[in-house]
This record gives sequence, structure tokens and C-alpha cells, in this order.
Amino acid sequence: MASNKQLLKEFRIMLSECGIDDSPIIDDLLLCFLRYRNGDVKQAFDALKSYIQCKETYPELMTNLREICKERLVDSVFNRMSPKRDRLGRYIYLVPIGRWRDDLCSLEDVFRVCIHDLHTVVCDTTTQSAGGVCVIDFKNFGVKKMKDMTPSYLKLGIKMLQGTFPMKIKAVHLINHTWLVNVILTMAWPFLSNKLRGRIHLHKDYSSLCELIDPSCLPCDYGGQLGALSEMGTVLDVVQPKTNLFACLAKVKLT
Repeated sequence: MASNKQLLKEFRIMLSECGIDDSPIIDDLLLCFLRYRNGDVKQAFDALKSYIQCKETYPELMTNLREICKERLVDSVFNRMSPKRDRLGRYIYLVPIGRWRDDLCSLEDVFRVCIHDLHTVVCDTTTQSAGGVCVIDFKNFGVKKMKDMTPSYLKLGIKMLQGTFPMKIKAVHLINHTWLVNVILTMAWPFLSNKLRGRIHLHKDYSSLCELIDPSCLPCDYGGQLGALSEMGTVLDVVQPKTNLFACLAKVKLT
């Protein structure tokens, strides 16, 4: 297997041949994309190109997120991170979508928070290789909160998770789901890869959730052994990244 040095050299040559100025791009970010694609330089290159394209197309979703998300994580979007990794080294991302204060912020703000959190957690090198697990709680999620959840919006979110953002999604667990979740999945299903489809788990109760996620990694709200979800920290609190890997792409554009 090629060394990181050789892979980085090939990656930069590919970027240069495509007309992308690679000089601002730090090695750590390129390694992040390489780990995402298990060392396949062409696939890592395609993912980075797709990421830059998304950043150019949706700057309102991809840039300058820190301040607005810091505010939203306090007053209206209560996504949290388990402080304990599972036995495979993966963080557990907790999304109580039913607690989202839609009277204070939009679905777009929820999306921004998730993108902000993805940018944060993937700065962790263990996560780059091990991936992550997501638990989405639909308790108190009603029709009113679905009004902007259109197929096109779901398609954009799924595109971010499939081949664009350098994060391996190892499992998505849906709890406290109702018929509304079936509607969402029906809209989303055509855009999901077979791999991601196979990683979605619907749970009738917390006992089945605890069969797939160690209870020592879950809040007591979900049958786990940790404290309450409301007392858990944000992704930024838990991961505490030393740097923002993606800052180096601020002026990088596709030609």
C-alpha cells in the first residue's frame, strides 16, 4: 500500500491537472478525504471536487457557520454528542429533531447546524477512519415541522452525505418514529445508495437501540447509562478540535 506521502503527491498532481490551485490546501485536509475513501486517490479527488462545488453553490449552508450555529445550539436546535465513543471508536451523534424550536429557526438552520457539526467532528482523525453513528429522535415531531422537508431538500442533504462530505456514516438509528417518518423515507429512498439504505435502522423501543449501540454510550433518555441528553455537550464541546481543516478552502474554487 502506498505511503501517505505518495498518496498526497498523487492527490496534488490530480488537483493541479484539473486546474485547481492546491497551494492553500493543507495536507491534513487531503488526508481526511483520503481516509474517507480508504486511500483511493481518484475517489478522494472526486469527493473534494464535489465538496468545493457544494460550497460554491450553497455558500449560505457551508460557510461562516460558527456564530449562527453557536446561537442555535443554545436556543432552538438541541443536537448533542455522546461523550463516549463506541467500541469501534465512533462518536454517537444525537439529533432530537422533535425538540427543534421551529418557532425560532428554520429547517435550513437545522441543516446548517448539522453541517457545522460534521465539519467539527471530522477534524478528529479517529473519526475520519472509523466513521460515526447518528440517532435521530422523532418524539414530538409533527406535520408542522415537515412543511419545508421537500424531496429536493432531502436530496441535497443526502448528496452531502454520499460522496461529498468526507464523513463515513456507519449507521442511522430512528427512534420514536411515526407515520411521518415513513413519508420522509419514501421521499428520501430514491436518493439513497444501497449501502446507506442498509445502514438505516428503525426501532420500536429503546431496548432494540441498546442492542446495536452500547448503553454506556447513550443518555438515560434512550435507555442508556449516561446522564440526560439535555446535559450533554455539543459536538464542539466534546471534540474540541484544535483547528478547522476546511478553512484552507476559503478561496479555493473550481475552474
